[in-house]
Amino acid sequence: MGISDTNLSAKKVGSLEKIYEGGKNLKYLYDFNPGKKIIITGSSTIDISVKAIKFLTGRVFILNLFQFNFEEFLSYRDKDLYNLLKKFKDELKIEKEKILLPEMSSSVLDIFYKLYEEFGLYGGYPRVVTTESKTEKIEVLKNIYNIFFLREVKEILNLADDYKLVKLLKVLAIQAGSLISYDDIGSISGFNYIQLKRNINLLEKTFIIKQIQPYFTNKSVEIVKNPKIYFIDCGLRNVILQNFNKINSRTDQGATNENIVFSELHKEDLQINFWRTKSQAEVDFIIEKTGKIIPIEIKSNLKKFVAGKPMYSFMNKYNVKFGLILSDKLIGKKTSKDKNIIFIPSWFSFLELI
Repeated sequence: MGISDTNLSAKKVGSLEKIYEGGKNLKYLYDFNPGKKIIITGSSTIDISVKAIKFLTGRVFILNLFQFNFEEFLSYRDKDLYNLLKKFKDELKIEKEKILLPEMSSSVLDIFYKLYEEFGLYGGYPRVVTTESKTEKIEVLKNIYNIFFLREVKEILNLADDYKLVKLLKVLAIQAGSLISYDDIGSISGFNYIQLKRNINLLEKTFIIKQIQPYFTNKSVEIVKNPKIYFIDCGLRNVILQNFNKINSRTDQGATNENIVFSELHKEDLQINFWRTKSQAEVDFIIEKTGKIIPIEIKSNLKKFVAGKPMYSFMNKYNVKFGLILSDKLIGKKTSKDKNIIFIPSWFSFLELI
């Protein structure tokens, strides 16, 4: 072990001792101050943090506080539009097999989409949302990236240099929504397989990225191992890519739209998977909620009420009656035999109604 490794190990041991001691002190404060509430905040769920919390077993609630979702963003940016969105959601009804959709003019759809695009480009960090200037939004995101992610995460990962971490985050941002190839990512970032798996796991525990696993029942025809990775905040992904161009003009338009929707679903604390066959038929997201399976496809620049073969294949295979296609502005439904597919703008998620 070199000198730098020894210093890092000593630093980590010292940090662990402080965390253990902090956990014991919190237990003492709680037990000898009945009726008092103690709020503990942190930026990750890493094991060393859990070691402190273990002293509070039976005394603690663990809550995840995410960035703003689109409705929260809208409630700050434009109260009138926020109330209008709530009204539209009240108009949407799903009663047995009958589905009633709200009516919106093209001008209203354009207004909502413009704000949804802003939200998708800059993300939901509160300081970013409350900043009016787009230039300042980018500066805030750069500071979040440079100060927290490249310094604190570097320390957590015990990296002597951060250039490998920068490369790793860049390749993950580029490949968001694609099947992960550990060989390719390792080759680009410079991490070996074991280091890569560990570092991706730690990036997930620091709420930077999230892995989603394939949905399957038949190993012979469905993908069962390779995960996909998305960023929890889209603004962070864009600052890593240094790309804040309008979504419809981007070469990664599809991946960007997928990541925005993923971020919204993730903040609802839903179980999210994807479905892909070995013949490459794919459904972007599979949600399981209240005993139901809901396939979701994200489409860019969709002009007609058309659902692809993969959606129908999944619905037939798993006897699913209801599917969801999210696009820019289309609102409508398509019924084929006992299958109902709803077309709705991406910003109009109504999973809570199902």
